[in-house]
Amino acid sequence: MSLHRLRWSLLLAGLSVVTAIAFGAVSPAATALRHEGSGSLSQQASVSDRLYFGRKHPAGFVTETEWVTFLADVVTPRFPQRLTVWAADGRWRDSAYRINREPTFVLEVVHLPQASADAALKAIVAEYRRRFAQESVFWVRDRVHVVD
Repeated sequence: MSLHRLRWSLLLAGLSVVTAIAFGAVSPAATALRHEGSGSLSQQASVSDRLYFGRKHPAGFVTETEWVTFLADVVTPRFPQRLTVWAADGRWRDSAYRINREPTFVLEVVHLPQASADAALKAIVAEYRRRFAQESVFWVRDRVHVVD
């Protein structure tokens, strides 16, 4: 092979790698993950939904027992594979611009991006609002990669 052809081959190979990285075919992070351990790791594009449930309602506060019942009856049947829950100290601004503080439950569910999961989350939010007289449930969604 001539020196001229070798240079063009190397240039094209380099451009192919840069293009693949730029368009997401190969991410540096994914490449690093595959080479860290003894075997390759698989990644799956998923969605992480985090719901913030304020505990204050007209009759007082959502109790631990009420929350555990809500999880068992409403949440877990819709997401039996995996979910995480923790308690938090929430802050929010009301329509009169007052800062309010209230204990909060946070629920995080990681799942495939599917309409059925969205419908299940909407049903969970609607039931919590109905059951505990809430104005809203704060909902945050992130795109994530689940690594196996």
